[in-house]
Amino acid sequence: MSGAEPVANSKICLDKQGRRWGCGIMARNTFEELLTSRGVSCVPTEEAEAWTYVKCGKESLDVATDMIERGFAETR
Repeated sequence: MSGAEPVANSKICLDKQGRRWGCGIMARNTFEELLTSRGVSCVPTEEAEAWTYVKCGKESLDVATDMIERGFAETR
């Protein structure tokens, strides 16, 4: 995601009651669902070291913004 740093798949979060849950897996699943169910396309925006950064979206949907709003990514 360009403009966002995704949550690691292995990250464990705490809910409001202090219970642990797999937020990293949920973030990955949400990202995959956004890409596959909404016909989103991604285009490369830059390359740095071993990474290729991309911008993904469709019409009014920006995947990075959506993932940040859900708490599954942080601004880069």
